[in-house]
Amino acid sequence: MVDLILSPSKVYDLSKYRKRTRNQWARDDPAFLVLLFIFMVVSTIAYGIAFEMSSIGEYALLVFYTFLQIFVAGSLIATLTSSIANNRMRIIGDAHSVEQHVEWMYAFDIHANALFPTFLLLSVLQYLLLPILLKPSYIACLMANSLYAAGGLTYVYITHLGYRSMPFLRNSQLFLMPAGVVLLMCLLLTIFDLNMTRFTIW
Repeated sequence: MVDLILSPSKVYDLSKYRKRTRNQWARDDPAFLVLLFIFMVVSTIAYGIAFEMSSIGEYALLVFYTFLQIFVAGSLIATLTSSIANNRMRIIGDAHSVEQHVEWMYAFDIHANALFPTFLLLSVLQYLLLPILLKPSYIACLMANSLYAAGGLTYVYITHLGYRSMPFLRNSQLFLMPAGVVLLMCLLLTIFDLNMTRFTIW
C-alpha cells in the first residue's frame, strides 16, 4: 500500500516476480482487499459521524455502498479491461511459445491497486478538506474538482501501469485514454461552477 503511493511501478515488479515463481500474476493472499475494505468502511463511518447520521440502517447503507464500490464495480471493470486486453492487445506467439492471457483476478488486483490511492485522495483528503470544499464559492469548486481530477488520473495511471507490466500486451497506452475524459469532465464542471464534493456529499 505504501508502494502504491510512493512508487506504484514497484507493485507491478512484484507481480512479474510472482509470475516467474508461482506462474500467476494475481495475488493469492486476500489481505490487501481485506485491509482496503476495512479502511473504506472506517472512512464511510467517519463521513456518517461528520454528517450526524443516527440510524444503523444509514450506516449499513454506507457499508453496502463500500462493498459495491470495491467488489461489484471492481468485478465489472476487471471483466471489461481483461476482455479488452485479451481480445485487442494480446500478442499472439508462434507455435513454440506458451500462449499467455490476462487473468481476471489480476485485472481485479489492478482495480484494487488503483482504487487505494484514489480512495486516499477522494475520501481521506477530501474529508480533511470538507470545511473548505463545501463552501459555496468558485475557489472551493476549483479545489474540489481538481481533487477529483487528481483521483481519476491516479486511477487511470495505476491501471495503465498494471497492463503495461505484462510483456505479452501491446498498445497498453490505450488504458490512458480515459484520462482525457476525466480532465474534460472536471474542466466543464468547474466552468459551470458544479462542485463535485458538494454533489457526492449530497
